[in-house]
Amino acid sequence: QKRLTTTQQALLKIQKELTTYYTQKIFEYTKPNPFLMAELKKQHAYFQKIRTQKITSEQLQAMLDPHPIILMGDYHPFKPSQNEFFDLVRATHARGTPCVVVLESLLATERKELQNFLEGHITSGEFLDEVDFNRYWGFPSYSTEKMMHFCRREKIPLYGMNLSRMTKAQKHKSLFKDREAHFSKIIAETQKTHPESQIFALVGNLHLMPNNFSAQWKKENPSTPIIYI
Repeated sequence: QKRLTTTQQALLKIQKELTTYYTQKIFEYTKPNPFLMAELKKQHAYFQKIRTQKITSEQLQAMLDPHPIILMGDYHPFKPSQNEFFDLVRATHARGTPCVVVLESLLATERKELQNFLEGHITSGEFLDEVDFNRYWGFPSYSTEKMMHFCRREKIPLYGMNLSRMTKAQKHKSLFKDREAHFSKIIAETQKTHPESQIFALVGNLHLMPNNFSAQWKKENPSTPIIYI
């Protein structure tokens, strides 16, 4: 049997390490989580009871106009749902309404790095590397980068609101509620900082269930309504 060269051995070692790493990641993101599965089941039952109807983008805009805070839910791996959020912010901004964007995909503690990007000191790729985005968020960065570039170009304030990255060990009820409390705190602070602007916040769709974020918000901010999409 032919012996491997030093270079071949090094490459083989890298291949083994990559295989082990991605096998663990696949297991991490595909292993059923009891709490999340229960939340999905409740969500399915909830939507079965709701009557729906089609509306135009103009009708949607008219519904949103009176509300100071719009909270939209997305499916993190599903780019079209984030595109809808982007289109909504872009259309509102184009009409001259002052906007502020708040994203779950960004940590609230990344303010310094995010500001460096918004001021043009670093690229989006450098920002992602500095905050280790791809490793800890666990979902594609495309939609987040798209919104980052739009906010920088149009001078729209942009904030992160996440408490921590969603790792396997963190996918349980207590942290889920902790994160929602943190979302509520950040959105309330953002509105105080930008009282004349319309706040657009994007979170995972499970947070929009009646007993989740909305209950937290009503408890802490009873006089400030939010519209949920």
